[in-house]
Amino acid sequence: MRILYTARLSSRLLALMISTSILGFSCKKDENFPPLGDKVVSPIDVASDKSGQYFYAINSDYPRDYNQGSLLVLNTEGQKLGVTPLPRLGRSLTVAGNTLIVTFSNSEDSGPRVILFDITNPAAPALAKTFELSDGCNPINAAARDNYPYWVVSCSNGQIHAGTLDANLANSSLSYVRNYATARRALHIDTSRNLLFAFPTQLGEQETSDVELEDSKTFSDPAGVETAAPNQIPDFYERNRVVRADKARRGRYQFAVYDLADGAAGGWQKKEFSDSLDELRWTYFSLSAADGTPDIAATPENTSKRFYRTNFWEARPDLTDPSTFYLSHRGSPDPNRGGSLFANNILRVKIKGDITSTAVFTSDALSFERIYGFKSELEPASRYFVGDFDIQTVQGQPLLVVNHFKDFSNWPGQAYFSVVSKVIGNNTWIAETSSTSSSKAFYQIALTPSGRALAANFYGNSLILLDVTPGVGITERATNIQ
Repeated sequence: MRILYTARLSSRLLALMISTSILGFSCKKDENFPPLGDKVVSPIDVASDKSGQYFYAINSDYPRDYNQGSLLVLNTEGQKLGVTPLPRLGRSLTVAGNTLIVTFSNSEDSGPRVILFDITNPAAPALAKTFELSDGCNPINAAARDNYPYWVVSCSNGQIHAGTLDANLANSSLSYVRNYATARRALHIDTSRNLLFAFPTQLGEQETSDVELEDSKTFSDPAGVETAAPNQIPDFYERNRVVRADKARRGRYQFAVYDLADGAAGGWQKKEFSDSLDELRWTYFSLSAADGTPDIAATPENTSKRFYRTNFWEARPDLTDPSTFYLSHRGSPDPNRGGSLFANNILRVKIKGDITSTAVFTSDALSFERIYGFKSELEPASRYFVGDFDIQTVQGQPLLVVNHFKDFSNWPGQAYFSVVSKVIGNNTWIAETSSTSSSKAFYQIALTPSGRALAANFYGNSLILLDVTPGVGITERATNIQ
């Protein structure tokens, strides 16, 4: 069942063709600004509290019409219950138990920062602490877990900041600990192993795609002595002294594994990129179609090849298994941009080995399974570009909602926005509501256990309330929150 929506494109908003993935620049305006109040203005992220009774939305005021942002609190009927004035260019919202983390990009009037809110009373967030960030960090996401002491913030330049979430949030800490040289928005904290998994993300124009590369040789570093044995590193990145020395270039196909407990015990010591190479692991995996057929069949020509992957947007923990998490893996379907024909998936990742050991291959430590993104679910494939997603148990079933967002700036003439839902493990039912108009540009989504969802309509300056019913469909409620 697919429900499609179309509308005329707003000429005013067309003039604001921007990449909402960067949000680091805006034009200075010399004028008097009107009060923002509780209006909805270029909302950039949404979240729900742990009870599922409240939604939060962050206004970025990207075009600088008000010179101010805000945090809105809403109930599940879409009624605004409160507003907290904040700086412009809010970037992300993260809820962990009674903590709400809000990140902000650099603007004309304020530097990049992170604000912690106490949401013990979820209807009335209380500002607990603000962290001013420096060293070139424009934050793009944060990760934290309920009843877990450590948290992290990632930056567009590849920096990772980590610290402790104290029971009294005012005593929390945050330190610059790593720079992995590649933006990493998809963050997962494994609480049982005290590990951060940080996956690479292309924030703006899509320039790099998944690639199948040969790994049949090992080259010593730096001498380059060749051995006829695979080592996970594509031979392409070892073929000569110059590429062997350029370790940062490899980062687009590597995820980082950072030991949070070790970092805390060491006082959150900062390490430079060159000293953190042993924390990077190669990201490669093969997936199967709905009938179990591999996307790329094994042939004599590709037995020594691996399918290296890049561009991950969001990570979510499994609801029941601490060794499992989910990832949104995306890629341009455009063959003129390299074409990632087997991207735009939601993946289930299972930790099955010691990923901290540099001697262990990724394929021995992690398993990757496609749970969304089968060909029957992406027709035509050229429309879709996976971004945010959420998973909740709704009516006793593991319900997945996925946000697709192809913006006007990076996808001229190909804009497409949608919310898709399916029950995990049921490949026979799917529902979608979609648009090609700026008046309904779904961007970021939050789902509650009741099946009520809230989507940020970035271009349309509104919030969209949805009902998602397993096996039935997606219904947009009459409320268009502005």
